[in-house]
Amino acid sequence: GDIDKINNKATYIDKKLDAVILLAEHAIFVCNNEGLCILVNQPACELFGASENQLKGYGWMNYLHPDDRRKAEIVWEQFINSGGNDIKTSYRIVHGKTTDLIFANYHAVLLRDELGDVIVSVSRISRNHKP
Repeated sequence: GDIDKINNKATYIDKKLDAVILLAEHAIFVCNNEGLCILVNQPACELFGASENQLKGYGWMNYLHPDDRRKAEIVWEQFINSGGNDIKTSYRIVHGKTTDLIFANYHAVLLRDELGDVIVSVSRISRNHKP
């Protein structure tokens, strides 16, 4: 019935969103409301020097500079609980293959349900050429 149509449409939209993210030129992460990475594209894998499987879950945190990991947790908690939908910050990434230090800008948008609860966050991470 109507519920099936709604669910099918939501699945279709999710698949289209996945396709857009996977084809994007920028490094994109999709995380659930707990910060677990559930989708990552190839430019993100290249930026971090890691595979999709290495970045999924909380794996992406392993590639943040150790001094930035706690900041990431604090910023995430504040972001989720603020009621806001948009955040910009920066982190240092330790490239998984070369161990080069990469200064990166982080821009995330939260998608919330009608009650204001976070469904997912979509994040774009880009190299900052001015550390």
